[in-house]
Order: sequence, then structure tokens, then C-alpha cells
Amino acid sequence: IDARGREQILLDDAAPAPVFAQDLHILLRDHQWLKSLPHAPIFGDRAPNLNLPSLASGERVRLTQFRGKPVMINFWATTCLPCLSEMPLLERTFRRYHGKLQILGVDDQEPANEVGAFARQDHITYPIALDSQGNIVYSYQLAGTPTTFFLDGRGVIQDIHAGPLTQSQVSREVGLLLAED
Repeated sequence: IDARGREQILLDDAAPAPVFAQDLHILLRDHQWLKSLPHAPIFGDRAPNLNLPSLASGERVRLTQFRGKPVMINFWATTCLPCLSEMPLLERTFRRYHGKLQILGVDDQEPANEVGAFARQDHITYPIALDSQGNIVYSYQLAGTPTTFFLDGRGVIQDIHAGPLTQSQVSREVGLLLAED
């Protein structure tokens, strides 16, 4: 939608959220439109920090608290079937490399009680943070879930994987991360 309210493109599921948000600001005439679009983090960038409540305790989870250890950040949702299919693999990886590798699940905009019920039912013990407003998903510019970021001990992105992970992918990525540190 342009500044005069004329539609420029048809919205569909492929429209990026910043474009949709920009259109809303124009329609509302609130002059809050974006000066620039957020930068999607890529290989070699320091991962955007996060500050989210933990599902288990409600205490804040910050990416900086894991410095010195490689980290896998897995963005997921209980309504995402590919996400659910990879969670047992993530749990096995968490248990196998406990103390050497940190895994953090970030749930995308779902109620804590639903996420908690799922985590208990599937015996998920790795930390899960709740992105109830979608701000972290937005700052990471995700195209969908599941998406996993592999960070070295300095918080630098070493790889990004969109879609469900396989055992061989996890073994390869974790091997590379642990070899660096």
C-alpha cells in the first residue's frame, strides 16, 4: 500500500512481516513506518541477543549467559509438525553433549501452558524460552519454523538450517562446533 492508500501488491503468505507492518502504519497514518528493514543475521555475524522468560522457571534467558560454549538455538512451535519430529533428536543431542554444548529452544508466540504441557509429555529437558510477542523471531528474520542457528562459543553464527534437522546434520554441525572450541 502506498502513502495514498493504493494497493501496490497483493498480500499472501509470502509477504514479509516488515512489509505488512509498514502497510499497517501507512493505513493508520501514525507516521511510525520503518526507516529501514531489520538485517537478517547471516553466517559470521554475532547472533542477536535474546532476553526471554524461561519456560521452566520464568527467569530471563540471555544468549550472553552461554558465552564460552557452542549453542544451538532452535526456533519452533507446537503447531509445527516438522518441529515436533526433530525434538527427540535435539533432546538426545542435549543429553549426549551436556556440559559441552548448549541447546536452547525458542517457542514462537504460544501460551506457556501449552508449551509446558508439550515439553512434559515429550520429556524435553533442554531449556525452552518463550518468545510470546515474536520479537526475537522478528529480530532473527525467520522465514519459518523449525530454524536452527549454530553458534560458536563467542556467539558467532557458524551455520543456519531452515527445516527439520537429521541426525547426520546435527552430528556434522556439533562436531564442527566442538572442534573449534
